[in-house]
Amino acid sequence: MTCGWRNRNFCPVDLLWGIAARGGSFVLRQHGPLQGTLVGSRTYRGAIDTGKVYEQRIDLTNAQGATMPLRRLTVAWHEPPRDGDTAIHLLSNVPRRHASAQTLAARYRKRWTLETMCQAWTATLTCAVHAWGYPNAAWFGFCLAVLASNAVAVLKAALRAVHGGAQVQQDLSMYSLA
Repeated sequence: MTCGWRNRNFCPVDLLWGIAARGGSFVLRQHGPLQGTLVGSRTYRGAIDTGKVYEQRIDLTNAQGATMPLRRLTVAWHEPPRDGDTAIHLLSNVPRRHASAQTLAARYRKRWTLETMCQAWTATLTCAVHAWGYPNAAWFGFCLAVLASNAVAVLKAALRAVHGGAQVQQDLSMYSLA
């Protein structure tokens, strides 16, 4: 279960209870209404490529007063991302025996790359045209954006092959390329 970049502040607490009640698991970023009570102190669990990973218990309470214990994972960035945050907090009900804190943090990072790509489609490729109220037109626009994104990915790969990944990431304007 994920609360995407568009609706991250509207992920209802009761939805998490529904997922858990049906035997499901989730890993999501802690935002807005997902505030709980931290229990104990955070423990260092190792590092991933982007930062140090810590774990702490958090109790999340729903509207009926029921409390669910969760794992709160904190990734303290080696280098802050574009939004300037120094850390990210993730909430999960995945038991430690099924996945370490490092594994969950690394997998969430892969999800974040997909969200960034979708945000780039929306911003630079204008795939969300508000005047296209008809489902077929909206799907057509989305498909064109995916196609254009694939073309841009090929161009970026060619530039990385010639100029190196670091220089392309630093100097290439996604807006200009689009």
